[in-house]
Amino acid sequence: MTVVKAGIGQKEAKVNFKIDEAYLADYNAREGTNYRLLPADCYTMGNSVLTFGDKETQRDVPFIFDTEKIKALQGKYKEQYVLPAVLNLRVACCSRLSQRWESSY
Repeated sequence: MTVVKAGIGQKEAKVNFKIDEAYLADYNAREGTNYRLLPADCYTMGNSVLTFGDKETQRDVPFIFDTEKIKALQGKYKEQYVLPAVLNLRVACCSRLSQRWESSY
């Protein structure tokens, strides 16, 4: 997954990227859906802390999926699996500013 830094000015930034099961539960309750968290043994996530230099605009969070395990899940169940990603951003110029963006993929 690629995280892109955009905006006015060139500032350093640090992004914490994590899979958040609580967010998924809230999302399901709010939207009336029943997505399930992809089991942790079905994927490996790379570095979850991304540091951007002032002129850098993108960083990758690598994922490796175990397609055989995912195929086995799909064969057994009719559920839909997701990885709910939460990004927390800290901008170097604004140490008191912390913004949270939530996205599910």
